[in-house]
Amino acid sequence: MGPVSNYQGSRIGFALTMLVSTFILGCKLSLALNVDSTSTTTAATTASTTTNPTCEYQTVFIDHFNSLDLSNWNIVSREKNHNEELQFYTDRKENVRVEGGMLVITPREENYGEKKWTSGRVTGKNKRSFKYGRFTVRAKLPSGLGLWSAIWMMPQDAVYGEWAASGEIDIMEADGSRPGLVSSALHFGNEWPNNRYEGVPLANPFDGTCPIREHDLSADFHDYQLVWTPTKMVFLVDDEVTWEVDLQRDWHLDPNTKSPYDAFGQPWDQRFYFILNCAVGGWFLQDPVEGSGEDWPDAQMLVDFVQVEQRDGDDDGLCGVCKPYKRPSPDTLACRVKAGLTEADVSGPLQWVCGDENVYVDVDCDAIFASHGVSDDDVVTKATLAFDAYYKNGGRTDTACCFGDPDGKSNCVAEVVCDSGGDDGTSPTTGAPTASPTASPISMPTTSPTTTLTATPISISTSTPTSSVHSSPTSAPTTSPISAPTTSPTSAPTTSPTSAPTTSPTSTHTTSPTSAPTTSPTSMPTTSPTISTITPTATPISNPTPLCPTCKLKEGATDFSPALNWVCNQDIFRLSCPDLFPPGNSEKENANIAFNHYYLGVVDKQGDQGCCFGDSDGFSNCRTEVVAAPCSASQPSPDPPQPSPHPPFPSNPNDLFVTADSAVTLEASPVPYSFNVIIVSGTLTIDSNTHVRARRIEVLPEGTLVIGPDATGVLIELLHDDCRGPSAPHPDDAVAVATSTCLRSGQIVSRGTTRIEASPVTSWTLMKANANTGDSVIEVAECHGWVPGATLVIANGALQNEAQELRISSVERVSTFEDETESTNSFCIIHLASQLTQHVHAFIFKTGPPVRQEVMYLKRNIVITGRMYGLASEPRHRQGVVVRQHKTGTMQISHTRVEHCGRIFIGEYCLHFHLLNSSPSSFFRSNAVVDGISKGITVHGTHHSTVEDNVVYNVMGVGIYVENGKEMLNNFFANVVGCPTVEGCLCRGCVPSQSFGDESRQGAFYFKSAKQNFVDNHAFGALACFLIDYESFGSMFLPSGKMEGNVFHCKSFGWYPTNAFPRNVVQDANGIVDPTSCRAFKIDGSDNGVEVVIDNHTEYDIRDFGASSYEFSDIRFTNTRIQGRTALYQKTYWRSEGTGAFCYKCELIPHQFVGLNAAGGEALMEFRDTILSPGVFSIPHHGYVNGGLLASHYWFSGDVSKVSIDKIYDEGLSDPNAIIMTVGDVNHFMDRSRAAFDAAGIGCTNAFPDSPKAMTCPSGNGKFRPIKIYSDGPHDLEVTVTDPTSGAKQNYRFPHYNKKSSFVDIFAQQDGRIVYGGWAFTVRAGAEVSLKSMDKIWAIDFGHRGWDEPVSILLNLEVAGDEGGRIQGCTIRDDHVRRFMTPYGPLVQSGEVNGVGIHALCS
Repeated sequence: MGPVSNYQGSRIGFALTMLVSTFILGCKLSLALNVDSTSTTTAATTASTTTNPTCEYQTVFIDHFNSLDLSNWNIVSREKNHNEELQFYTDRKENVRVEGGMLVITPREENYGEKKWTSGRVTGKNKRSFKYGRFTVRAKLPSGLGLWSAIWMMPQDAVYGEWAASGEIDIMEADGSRPGLVSSALHFGNEWPNNRYEGVPLANPFDGTCPIREHDLSADFHDYQLVWTPTKMVFLVDDEVTWEVDLQRDWHLDPNTKSPYDAFGQPWDQRFYFILNCAVGGWFLQDPVEGSGEDWPDAQMLVDFVQVEQRDGDDDGLCGVCKPYKRPSPDTLACRVKAGLTEADVSGPLQWVCGDENVYVDVDCDAIFASHGVSDDDVVTKATLAFDAYYKNGGRTDTACCFGDPDGKSNCVAEVVCDSGGDDGTSPTTGAPTASPTASPISMPTTSPTTTLTATPISISTSTPTSSVHSSPTSAPTTSPISAPTTSPTSAPTTSPTSAPTTSPTSTHTTSPTSAPTTSPTSMPTTSPTISTITPTATPISNPTPLCPTCKLKEGATDFSPALNWVCNQDIFRLSCPDLFPPGNSEKENANIAFNHYYLGVVDKQGDQGCCFGDSDGFSNCRTEVVAAPCSASQPSPDPPQPSPHPPFPSNPNDLFVTADSAVTLEASPVPYSFNVIIVSGTLTIDSNTHVRARRIEVLPEGTLVIGPDATGVLIELLHDDCRGPSAPHPDDAVAVATSTCLRSGQIVSRGTTRIEASPVTSWTLMKANANTGDSVIEVAECHGWVPGATLVIANGALQNEAQELRISSVERVSTFEDETESTNSFCIIHLASQLTQHVHAFIFKTGPPVRQEVMYLKRNIVITGRMYGLASEPRHRQGVVVRQHKTGTMQISHTRVEHCGRIFIGEYCLHFHLLNSSPSSFFRSNAVVDGISKGITVHGTHHSTVEDNVVYNVMGVGIYVENGKEMLNNFFANVVGCPTVEGCLCRGCVPSQSFGDESRQGAFYFKSAKQNFVDNHAFGALACFLIDYESFGSMFLPSGKMEGNVFHCKSFGWYPTNAFPRNVVQDANGIVDPTSCRAFKIDGSDNGVEVVIDNHTEYDIRDFGASSYEFSDIRFTNTRIQGRTALYQKTYWRSEGTGAFCYKCELIPHQFVGLNAAGGEALMEFRDTILSPGVFSIPHHGYVNGGLLASHYWFSGDVSKVSIDKIYDEGLSDPNAIIMTVGDVNHFMDRSRAAFDAAGIGCTNAFPDSPKAMTCPSGNGKFRPIKIYSDGPHDLEVTVTDPTSGAKQNYRFPHYNKKSSFVDIFAQQDGRIVYGGWAFTVRAGAEVSLKSMDKIWAIDFGHRGWDEPVSILLNLEVAGDEGGRIQGCTIRDDHVRRFMTPYGPLVQSGEVNGVGIHALCS
């Protein structure tokens, strides 16, 4: 809310522009004066009927304010203000709350602190920030003197300096005393007080439009919008353009100060977050007078929703306003007289009253009427003359005017209208603006009667033929008791999705109503469905005998020497056996002593069942093993206490059918509801404080299941059979799994609409300060909804092996004002029930803020649970419950705990979107998925869904999974996946087809399609934090979506796509890849690669490797910090045309005895403005297996002041290579035997004893480049080089090199083969290089693309027996054209070179 005065241009000029020239055509916005009105109308009509296929915005964020989700918003609490404002912003519900699906901000006149007014503000700082897109806030503004409501955005990071150098975007500001006007502005330039601003002043956004919109913006909701692309910002109200700004210019306007910007478009190239507030007073408007609050006691700023839409690969243009509406022609405005008026109504001192400026302009009516000879009773002519005199001839552009008494619009006799009515002198009918959809996509029928089930008997009517609750045992399906009906109603509710049931959802009917409510908008059934309830009984259902872990001695085992170990998964725990085994014990007795000491005493709390007592080499020589056996009376079941043991488990032989014409509510009750299966075709609502037991809950396509919003105390207990054993289907047999009768139990399966929303809590947060071992108090950033007794998990820090699980003793919330930022300095002090067992310290890089550990909150107010069979066994022997949205419908689950979940069968996961295709309304948000197996959250065959702010902990297998490689642009935002120890959450022997992600490379996140938006996620403890592997050949070439803000600390790998070649891949609406678009080359042979940027990325404590990939291309890291054993771990790299530096503004910290494992071939790998400490390289990592002719060039460019190459390892490389490293103007090359210049003569020496072939050359010796000559050989290549400095000639002979890379064939998609053999050597720029070959030369490649300034050599070529191949005096530059070139060599076809001929390389 910066300054808004002194704008460039006048309001009238701007409004005239909007009147005469703004229209939409084919998604293009045209702004020009003097546009012919006829053509304008035609264009607008065309736009209303044409859909531009390029308008592909997808919703990436929407908040309908069903609750105040603190994972999205901060509630500001502070007294200090800017802009001379008078309010105290508080976080009280009196000022900020959610009510009726709206965010309600209420200004109040009251003494609070030192202030006399209070109000509310929410911000998205550090929660939600965005760059580019279509932003919509639907709001109703308050009216009243001194009320300053605003919808605005501030930069997430002060990249260009403090306010306003980093920018401010004011989407809408309004003065409550003038409720018809809004303004917009941008703030920029230098830091205050040398900042600048531009914008449009307070104006009616609907001037000159037909139909005339409601002038008082406080009277209704309106859409306040911003469309933001890299080149433009367009501000709109209800799709009407109010201001357009060209961003591609220099935003530093003060010639007397240094610019904070170094490129056009800055600072509008960064992420901004929302701020919504209603201030009181300030320089922008007239302050209220004490006591004036009585004039606006009901003033509220209401926000219906906040929506952000983005598109993949934003470009210039305004698809954001490509909507089928027609803009009006200004010529259709006219003045009409209200019907029934008389001469008396137009006599006296009438005025034109224009409410948008509170301007009362006198018109000399008598003089005008007399000059035209108008009779006294000609009211229409009088009004028209007055209209022409004031409105048309006076150059007015407002449309909210009336001709009437001086007191305002209350007594208008004539007004400006749209000329679309009849000619009878009456005003035409003008409709209200069409409202954008505002409600949640969850449908609620409006015409169905509501049934409430309670836990006590109610009257049952038997006179009606329909039944909403089918309780008769004989009416259940004749098949399996958990089978769904074979047919289902197909009609979905036809009423508004936002309507609530017409009868109270909490009323209990004790008699059948005989008539529908008279207020219902549509007719209801004249008879009521049968209403029944089931009274819980004490008859228990027999459960399987609980099993406990015990130690079993293997037959024939005798050797129990002191050197034996308990081997548990990969953790080896040595016991001091002589101290444990009393003399004379039997082997079995000794085994049980060791078992009890280690297992029950040490790791039982971890559920570690995969142990044996034997040699340290693993399970191969176990003497004993842990098995499951019936629990003895003295040995409790290892399974956690089952939910709600009071009263005894009731028996209910009936199914609950909620038919399509009914709405059923399960009310709060101390007694559980118990059903066999629940089948929902209508609407089933479950109230707070309700416990529901069922073997299966199935929501049919026309059905709706609703729990919440803001539900508390809800327990959904899914009963299921033990399906393990010999008769179980094979884990990968999808058909057998899907048709298994046994596996149908223990599931929530929805094909309709499911919405489960508990009262919100902070799902996870970060430590606010360090804490030490023995402390029982910690500080965290947020703690909304946290309560004593709940469990926290603090992630392991650097060099720590375990996370800490702790219980909360008490919670203190602290809120103070910090500085000039628009967020409060609030945090929480958490008192723990026990002491920390290890310190909790931030990891410190040289750049950027400290990296603090994650703190998960595992309690939720809705719990979906069930028994985890086999908890005393390894994960592969366990079986839990399942929640799935299946093929159709929408699922929204938020703030819910899902536990004891997942199965070792394909498709049987804890939370699962299954084959929904495009489903932007589906989301899993702020849930806790705990103690599961196989997969925590899965997105399969689904696009545009959202998985956000979830915590997944101790799920053995993959935490969050994208399953088949066809998925597109799902949003994975701010999730945390963690394992109890750094050995990962391995699920050994679970689903064979998924073992790579579950076991060998166990991934916190495991994606088989990279084309997802992946932002602000965290992972710890897994083997691989972010693993991308591929289900199909085509998915390997999918480009990524947004990749930014992620933080990883895992054992083996951080960012880890095994092989990735992002290309311009085409997918249809179902994600199916067009295989022709996967090709490496376009038709002309140029690269088909697409740049993928990983921004603001952090990895630390990666103990085995680092950010890794084997074969990859066109990946860039920007603003990245990585600390790990290798920091980078790569094999082959390729850089397509147009791809920027591999690492820009990076900080890389490898282990000093290992170094960066950089790729061996075959491109320019650039590190610009990067810190490398220690400066250790291991070159070329696996290049002799995977990388072409081994001619990579590593270039540290830009600021190299913090790069010092201390050591180079060559990994025992025996193959010839032309690998070069350049730091500033110092060159290192890895193979002196392939140096085609006098290395010793220019002062090159071996500076690294560990790499005897490597040489370092001092500065001042020019630029070094590799040259690669591709041939099938097999002869030596003769080379003569003329030195560029001395002119001396030297002769060389290089043997042919012909080792095939393991990945060569991946490029041979277009017909032909890759020539991967040949010769590579290093030359100095400016040299003359003469080549003589006995073999056919397929291609020559000098240097690499990507250098800031090209260099060249003079090339001569002679090929035996090929006179046409002779070249003499060819100047070839390192930026020469490359066609059909791969990281491994050129693609050739039918004996001919596909690429550019060698002669054509000469410039």
